[in-house]
Amino acid sequence: MASPDPRGNPCGTRNAAARAAAEKALWRMMSFYDTPLADLEAASSHDPGWMLPHVMRAGFLLSLTEPGLLGEAAAHLQRAGELGAAAPQRERAHLEAVQMVAEGRWQAACRVWDELLV
Repeated sequence: MASPDPRGNPCGTRNAAARAAAEKALWRMMSFYDTPLADLEAASSHDPGWMLPHVMRAGFLLSLTEPGLLGEAAAHLQRAGELGAAAPQRERAHLEAVQMVAEGRWQAACRVWDELLV
């Protein structure tokens, strides 16, 4: 298993640069400081087999609620699904939640995220 993330959770990559880029993207998403897309692209370039940056990109794009971004978000969800077999359960749960958001099932997605937070 890869090294844990800064919160001690299992992480689906062993690449420190990929983890650092994803953490920076997460910080941007939570602080609303600039867009996380370049950081997520960097995370994917450091570890093309890591699904979580695709999940994060899809989630970010869907959070913008712009109909024109749905296709791009769907493509990232599909790619994440292709990479998900080897991912830790926690990351697969994030994928499940973002897929629910894509389907318009926000409350169900929030229940999955609530469980992850507990």
